[in-house]
Formats: sequence, structure tokens, C-alpha cells
Amino acid sequence: MQHAGWMNRPARGMAWMRGLPGALALLLGLAAASPAAAVRVVPVDNLPCPFDPSARVRGFRMVLDNRVGGWDADTATFAKEGQWRSFRVATCEGSLFSVYQEDLSIQLDARQRRAVEQALALAKAKLVDPAKPTVTERHQLALAVYAALGRPPLQLADGYLEASWTARDRAVGETMLLEGPAFTRRLLDMGALELQKPLSPAQQRTVRFNLARVAHRGGYAAERDAHLAAFEALGPLSEEEALAVQILREAAGRLEPSLQREALRYYEIALKRGDLGPADAARARYLSAELRRRLGERGPALQGLRAAAVDPALEPRLREMAAVLAAELSGVSVGAGQAAQ
Repeated sequence: MQHAGWMNRPARGMAWMRGLPGALALLLGLAAASPAAAVRVVPVDNLPCPFDPSARVRGFRMVLDNRVGGWDADTATFAKEGQWRSFRVATCEGSLFSVYQEDLSIQLDARQRRAVEQALALAKAKLVDPAKPTVTERHQLALAVYAALGRPPLQLADGYLEASWTARDRAVGETMLLEGPAFTRRLLDMGALELQKPLSPAQQRTVRFNLARVAHRGGYAAERDAHLAAFEALGPLSEEEALAVQILREAAGRLEPSLQREALRYYEIALKRGDLGPADAARARYLSAELRRRLGERGPALQGLRAAAVDPALEPRLREMAAVLAAELSGVSVGAGQAAQ
């Protein structure tokens, strides 16, 4: 579900920013959706379900991807007008057996089928509406299947991390161009400074909600909540505005953190097993630290990010983000981004 049109105006052009202060117009313009092409997928209908060949499943094949929505510190990437992860899981009719599109040719023996049946029974009991599982719920169903099949903990960790991104997609609505934590921090800090200047009520509402979305993408829960509270204090909310706040609070405050905790649990299991290669182990350590930061575990997050920033086995882009976040947590760059009240 996309958020209401009042907060997605950047995707339709920049007219809404006329009259905004120059710095803020620039920043929120950068945070708007890019004019590049959207993700393109091709449906592949009437495929046999690996779990029940008499049932059918709809598959998808990606033919065009882009990353014009930028990326977040936990390695989430964003395209314009839809994310491939929204289509990646194929769910069978009836049984709700779910796997990634690339695993639709999987074959199960009798023991695996029994394990999957038990896992699906437990997973389906948690669905809000079993007749229509959400994108995030379909990821959870697939991960229940993969866990029953004994997939490695690193794969399960990556799966739960990706599932958490689908909750973030729902929380923030249309894609914003944010290129990592340093960019996001600058945007929040400059936005907070601009909010101290005279703005019309309409400008304040647009700016506040967009900064709440930016803060959530960056993993700054306190700033997100402060901007949302200030947004609500500006006056009675329309039905669309109230729904947007509800969606952001539910997806960001409950669903996404629960999936992040599962990802963190599996990363820790994978690391304790001690059988990861140097690059995989370095990435798992970095993501564990970043997830702890997003979950509010400041001390362990800082320790892990400091180590990641100097880990030669970690790819340079992740080392750079680790250094930025460690400096911020250390108070080197605390910023002015706390929402002005």
C-alpha cells in the first residue's frame, strides 16, 4: 500500500516545494523519487507448486532493476516505484507453501514434506488473513519453510533482514533518494535547522512527515518519533494523514524490529558456528552491529561498528558506513537532527 498523495508529491514533480527555504527545498528534493525507470517484472502464471503439484503458483521474473532510491546502512537498497523483494517470494494456493522465485524447482522428500507441513501450520496460525498474506508475511512463510529444510543460519539471517526491509517499504511509502548514513544524517540535521525558520503550516506538515520517514530509513527511532509527534501537534489530521501515521508507527515500531531481532539471532548463530569465510563473517559482524544500533542497543552497537570500521575483511563501502555510524554514536557527530519541538 502506498501512502496518501499528500506525502508523495515529490514523485509527481517539485511544485510543492516552491516557497520553501533553499536548503530545505534542495534536501527534500534530493529525498524525492528519481525520474528513472521503475522496477519491471514479468508474471509467469500457472506454474506447478513444488509442495502440491495439483496447486498452482504465480511466479515473477525481474527484467529491469534500479537503485535510484539509494541505500541504508543495513544494506537495504531501494528502487523507484516498487521493490523486487515485493515479488521475490512465490506462494502456492491453498497450502501457502512459499519459496523464493529461484527455488520454484525445489523437490522435497517425504521427511522434508513432513517438516515443512509442521512449520507451515505454525506460520499460518500467525497470519492476520490467511486468504491474503501480505508481502512481509509471505517472506515469513518462506523463511519458515527454509528453516524446516535446514538452510544455513546465514541464509536465514539474510532472509529475515530482507523481510524487515519489506516492513520498511510499507512504513516509509514511496522511495526517497538517501545514499547511506552520512547523507541521511546531513539531511536530518539541515532539516532540523530549517524547521527553526518561519514556515507555513502546510510546509511544516510536509517537512515534518518527510523527515520522520527519512529518520526511519536512517534507523533514528527517537528522531522519527519526535517528528511524528510534532506533526500530530500541528492540528487535526485528515483521514489520509492519520492512516499514514498509523502505518508508519505499526510497521516501524513493531513489525520491522521483530524481524530485525530474528535476523540478529541468526547472524549470531552463524558466527558462533565458526564456519563462515572471512568476507561472510565480516559482513555478519557488521550487520549484527548495525541491527543493534537500529534496535537501540547503543553499547554493543558502538563496539561492533568500531571493530567493523577497521576490519580488512569487510568491503570498503561497509567499512566506511561503520566508521560514520561509530563516530556518531561516540558523540563525534551528534548533529542537530533532534526534531525541534
